[in-house]
Amino acid sequence: MWDLANAPSYDYARAIPRLASSLNKLNSLQAAITHDERLLTLKNSFFGGKVHGRVRLPEGYGLAIVQTNSSFEGDGPQAVPITISSNYNVVSILVAFGQLGFAVATLYRSRGDQTAKYGYAAFGLTVTQYAMMSLLNLLGNFFCPQYPAVYLVRSQAMIDAREADPHALFEGEVGTLIQDKIQNTEEQRRNIANLPRRSLFNIFGPLPKSVLLLLPLLWLPTAVSVAIIYWLSHFREESSTFGQRASTMAWLAWGSWVSSLADDKRLGRRDGPTSRIYLGYVFGTIFLLIASVPSFAGFYTVAQMLKEYGICSRV
Repeated sequence: MWDLANAPSYDYARAIPRLASSLNKLNSLQAAITHDERLLTLKNSFFGGKVHGRVRLPEGYGLAIVQTNSSFEGDGPQAVPITISSNYNVVSILVAFGQLGFAVATLYRSRGDQTAKYGYAAFGLTVTQYAMMSLLNLLGNFFCPQYPAVYLVRSQAMIDAREADPHALFEGEVGTLIQDKIQNTEEQRRNIANLPRRSLFNIFGPLPKSVLLLLPLLWLPTAVSVAIIYWLSHFREESSTFGQRASTMAWLAWGSWVSSLADDKRLGRRDGPTSRIYLGYVFGTIFLLIASVPSFAGFYTVAQMLKEYGICSRV
C-alpha cells in the first residue's frame, strides 16, 4: 500500500504490498515490481487478481507489489516455511505437449523435399522458435504452479492505516516486511517521481546496463533456433531466392532484438516540452511500423512458398 497523496516521493517502506502469487515459502517471498515505470501499470493490470483474506483500504491508500530484494522477519536457513495453496494446470501442460509435438513434427517434415528445394529458407524451418516457445511453456507449466490469489504482507503502512482509520481492515497476512531493508535510494525516488511524465518513446542515449546484461539471454532462443536450422539444412541455399532467405532469417532474428528493447527505459520518457513529447509518439509509431515489417515479410514469404510447394489447396 502506498499513500496516494505522496505518490511522487513514493517509498516502499510506506507500502502495504501484495505478494506475487507465484511464491510458496515465506523465506523466499519476493515480487516483480521495482522502482521503474512498471509501477504505472500497477493499478491497471495487477489488480485483476484476487486478494487472499479481507481488505478494506482507507482513503488515500492503495496496494503495491513487494520489491524483489525485500526482506522478511524470520528469513534465514532456520526459518520455518509457510506453504501457500497452489496447483498445476493439467490442461495447460497437455496443450503445451501438443504444441511441442506439432512443432517437432513440422520440423521433421521439413527435411527432404523442402530443404532440397528451399535450403535453409524452407518454410517448415520457420517453426523453430515456436518449438522453443512450446518447450519453455511446457517447462513453465511443470515447474511453476498456479496460485489462486495474491497474498498480503504486513508493513508499517498497514499499521499506520489502522491507526488513522478504525474501519481499516487487513486479514490474512502471510509475513512481515523488515522496514529498513526496503527503503528506496534517492535516485530511485527521483525515477518514480518522473513516472507521470513518461511518454512512448525516446531513442537517444546509451543502452541501460539491464538491457546489455540481458541480451545474451534474450538471444539464446534465436541461437538455438539457428543451430537447429543448420543441423537440418547445413545452410545450403539450394534454389531459394535471396528475398526468401532474407525474409525468413530476419523474421527469425527480429523477435529477439525487439524483445531486448522491452526493458529499455528510453522507450517511456516524457521529459521536456510538449513538442518533444509529440515527437516521441511519432518516433514510437515509426518504430512499431518498422518492427512489424520482418514479421509481415516472413508471413508473406512463407505463404508464397506454401502455395508454390503445393501444400495449400482450394476448397
